[in-house]
Amino acid sequence: MKKTQLTTKEQAKELVDKFNFSCRECDNAILSAQVAVDTIIESDCLHYPEDRLYWKSVRKELDILNQQEQ
Repeated sequence: MKKTQLTTKEQAKELVDKFNFSCRECDNAILSAQVAVDTIIESDCLHYPEDRLYWKSVRKELDILNQQEQ
């Protein structure tokens, strides 16, 4: 069974939630998620243009979450 792809907004939220769980004592879950996504974007593992666009959109959603937190 094929897993349905998350929307970019859902993916951004999921990453932040994962980093919140891992970083309960710290206050930088969004920053950690941004670094992770930047690493994915800069890697050579994205072979299709739509994959790169997807992760760039996730990064934009993380920026929005970061602005809402401030």
